[in-house]
Amino acid sequence: MGEWIKQRSGFVGAGFTPAFKYFCKNSLIVFERGRKARAYVFALLVFITPVLAHHSTARYDLTKTVVVQGTVTEVIWQNPHVILVMNDTHGKEQAFEAPSPTYIVNSGWTKDTIKVGDKVTVKASPGKNGQLPMYLITLTLANGKEYSPKNPDRGP
Repeated sequence: MGEWIKQRSGFVGAGFTPAFKYFCKNSLIVFERGRKARAYVFALLVFITPVLAHHSTARYDLTKTVVVQGTVTEVIWQNPHVILVMNDTHGKEQAFEAPSPTYIVNSGWTKDTIKVGDKVTVKASPGKNGQLPMYLITLTLANGKEYSPKNPDRGP
């Protein structure tokens, strides 16, 4: 029972009918349960929403693809995303975002799949605003081996 009802027990018991006492007591309990439920829902939304928003592909134009060839200059293999940076054939720096290392390892990649200096061809979806990074769809090494961050066990 809530502190409010305990502190004001004189109010509930002072000359009121049993039905009114019951109503007051149970209304307060329902209110407290509702408050807890609202707090749980609020906490869930606060903690889950950024996770869902962060792992969204909404910033990319998935209806378009570009193919970029070049030389890898940096591979950042860390959570939350693997980032591949390369200089394209025109000398312009390009960056590509892939899912987390855990996810792409399950797709057959290793930390040594791509190394600085590798000549690669990347198929990617550009950002809707035209800014980097692009969303990596496939990566093809000079030997023709193609990698995709999509895990075959998880589907497309």
